[in-house]
Amino acid sequence: VVTTAGSDEARSRLESLGADTVLDYRDDSLAESVRAVGQPDVVVDHRLDDYLALDVEVAAQGARIVTIFGDPTDDASSAIARRKELTLQWMAVSNAPDLPAALNRVADLVADGRLEVVVDQTFDLAAAAEAQAALEASDRFGKLVVVP
Repeated sequence: VVTTAGSDEARSRLESLGADTVLDYRDDSLAESVRAVGQPDVVVDHRLDDYLALDVEVAAQGARIVTIFGDPTDDASSAIARRKELTLQWMAVSNAPDLPAALNRVADLVADGRLEVVVDQTFDLAAAAEAQAALEASDRFGKLVVVP
């Protein structure tokens, strides 16, 4: 697993969670750093609008780019993606064909200690506006939870 983060603290936390390689996404040589580790067969990107060109550049021939947010509009990247026979896949996190089964599988992974859910902050329902502000900030690591 190769991942990126923008701060030393976040990179350290990702390493402690088991990432094999953690890179700084702000580094001008990010593409070279990814290629040095090996071209990925799967890229998961939640900021496709910002990183599509990079994703396409570093992805292996026939790779898949998965996104939960963004819309590819970069024509230059589209031409390269076609040449590399890349697949772009949009994913809706809550759109599993059998959501109860998927959630049970996640619960089993958590119970077995094979998956850790990282919670950054917990908010009371009365502080929902504060939770929304924290969501819009980019300096968090983990999930934000609102408790009724």
